[in-house]
Amino acid sequence: MSEPPVDDGTRPEPVLTTGGTALATSGPTAPPEPPRPSPVAGPARDEAAADELALFGAEDVVTLATRQAQSVSVAPAIATGVPEDQMRALGLRTLPEVLKMVPGFETSRDVQGFHRVSARGMRDDSALLILYDGHRLNSPYDAKALLNLPTENIERVEVVRGPGSALYGTGAFLGVVNVVSKRREGLEAAASGGSFGSAAAHLSGGLRLGESGWFLYGDAGYTRTDGYRKPIVSDSASAKMEAAGLKDEEASAGLTNDSGQQVNAGFEIRRSPAGGAQTKLSARFLHEDRAALVGLFDVLGRESNLLWSVILADLSHEQPLGKSGALTARAFFDQQMVDRLFQVAPRGYQLVDGVSAPVGLFERTRFTARTYGGELGLDLSIAQSHRLSLGLSGAVQDLPKYSYQVNWEQEEVLAELRDPTGFTARQSLKELNRRLVAGAFIQDVWRVHETLSLTLGLRADVTQLPKTRESGGEVLIEGTRMVPSLNPRLGLVWSPGEGWNFKLLYGRAFRAPTMQELAERIPTTDLSQGRFEGNPGLQPATIDTVEAGVETATAVGENKVRLRANGFFNNFSDPIMAIDTSGNIIPLSNRKLGVLVWGAEAEVRFEVSSRAYTFINYSWFRAIDLATPKGFEYLVNVPQYRFNWAAQLPLGRHFDLAVLAQLGAERRNNALSQLETMRYYRIPAYALVGAQLRTEQLADHFDFALTVQNLFQYQLYDDVPRPDEGRMPGLLPREGLGAYLTARMRY
Repeated sequence: MSEPPVDDGTRPEPVLTTGGTALATSGPTAPPEPPRPSPVAGPARDEAAADELALFGAEDVVTLATRQAQSVSVAPAIATGVPEDQMRALGLRTLPEVLKMVPGFETSRDVQGFHRVSARGMRDDSALLILYDGHRLNSPYDAKALLNLPTENIERVEVVRGPGSALYGTGAFLGVVNVVSKRREGLEAAASGGSFGSAAAHLSGGLRLGESGWFLYGDAGYTRTDGYRKPIVSDSASAKMEAAGLKDEEASAGLTNDSGQQVNAGFEIRRSPAGGAQTKLSARFLHEDRAALVGLFDVLGRESNLLWSVILADLSHEQPLGKSGALTARAFFDQQMVDRLFQVAPRGYQLVDGVSAPVGLFERTRFTARTYGGELGLDLSIAQSHRLSLGLSGAVQDLPKYSYQVNWEQEEVLAELRDPTGFTARQSLKELNRRLVAGAFIQDVWRVHETLSLTLGLRADVTQLPKTRESGGEVLIEGTRMVPSLNPRLGLVWSPGEGWNFKLLYGRAFRAPTMQELAERIPTTDLSQGRFEGNPGLQPATIDTVEAGVETATAVGENKVRLRANGFFNNFSDPIMAIDTSGNIIPLSNRKLGVLVWGAEAEVRFEVSSRAYTFINYSWFRAIDLATPKGFEYLVNVPQYRFNWAAQLPLGRHFDLAVLAQLGAERRNNALSQLETMRYYRIPAYALVGAQLRTEQLADHFDFALTVQNLFQYQLYDDVPRPDEGRMPGLLPREGLGAYLTARMRY
């Protein structure tokens, strides 16, 4: 079986999270992976046999649940790990494709081309924490994360479903995802190309500098694509374009534009002498330059251009405290620079009678968002039965630059982009563009009995938010205030033996409103109707979750079987939502009566050998909005059930064939207001099938893969903000058949 991944050949890499941002750290005191429950019966079971029966060993390791590397089976969380081997075997080329395989998760795209991830029935960028090597990837301004990451330089992806604020602070609401880079010695390279003009190159490597304890790691990748082209049946500009004679009535509004390129590079310098303190400096740069898939809202804007640059940097030190624990310190910095130029009306669009836009109408938003801060953490083993963790954190989130420009006024087309006349963005207010977040936590993992462990944790956070009052129907800002939050967690894991594990879990999480949700404001024009507006009076949302899970692993002859199943219940209080009741600009608000979600997830894996296995997982949920009248209260814009099935079979000594099938239930529009009931859409259930033919390693260094996605060319659609007649009733068509050839080398 494959062993848990290690960073330098000596130890796994746990994640230390003592604040809103997590710390990737490892050291000589990092505990080894807890032993997995053996499916072999009897008190004197053979440990080698137990290890042989452990299924998908690398996949079983996660670091998110308690800050320490441990088996998914005994982690006090509902967790999933996807190792590099599985990503390669199934032809999962990007992070969204990996997350689509996880029970309880679903992915889609919006009209702007962003990848959206829903967890347990709820789709909210601000509610899912995305970490890259333990560093928060969500923007402090709008919580978007650059998700379209290639998997070639990723060692594993870890996912915890359910609240994580007791360790991670704000944003760890519906779950936490951690992307772990390759950090191992040697040199690896990959190149690929295929459909839609796609091409990619990736390089990663690691070097040990003698016996001095110094290690150097690095990775770099470049991807580009022309993107798929699918017609948008009509948009909100179609009627005016037809009236002006610039569009035939039977013609589509135009084609999608999914072209783009991305650069991703990172390095790590580590000093880690055997048995001594460890110091680590790491940094990463991401840059994406792409078109908007469709456009900003309800108009096809093929000349839109979206730029996004991300810098992540960490300096950490870990000091062992004998054999009983470690003290850690970390300083971090990240910066996100965004330039989003949207074409909101096509060339020749008639703004008013006699006034047309030769190059179209454009809207440009630029901002720089920064986060910087520090963390302290202490881990102690006490009396062999307690693992105590304490932490302090503090960070400043800052928006030093923001601009909003357009090239038109109500009845005038301008020669260049400029600030709208008489309009001041609220992002310039210091109460809205800068805030302090701080937290402290304590957690104890108590081994009550050799078969029973209890995890108790509590985190206290304070978040700086604007102080407001209402006057004449308006929200006035009168300074700032510190808003507290308490987030407990409780986890009971019982492992009675013979391959069985039972879990009973409770957790609370919160998410503070983002800077955009507090400050967003746009001029009222005919082109802005239906978009949301920020609300400085928003309060943090909270979630209380109860989960119960069971796992069993056993041998069937010479084969291995593992079953995992869990149920959950989520109670959302004060969720932040935009409910359209007017058809004009929509203000965000806290939904006072809340939302309830309950569901179940299950997975069965059957393994004959490392090259021959199959698995199937299933997810189901039901979500209701408590403020909506009966009959309309169900949230159905995310598939209420999903299946993932995969199998791999060896074809002789040198080839493997993998098949992946994914099914999802139909989706419909939510109907939380009378207007929303009129914006009806129905997206049928989907069935996507992919396949991959891959070589085993050739000449000890090379392998090749041919990957085919959407093999039967199923026409998949995603939802759009305004599917009603006169806007974009044809929804968002997704890509069809795609084929890619990949070559890899490893030394």
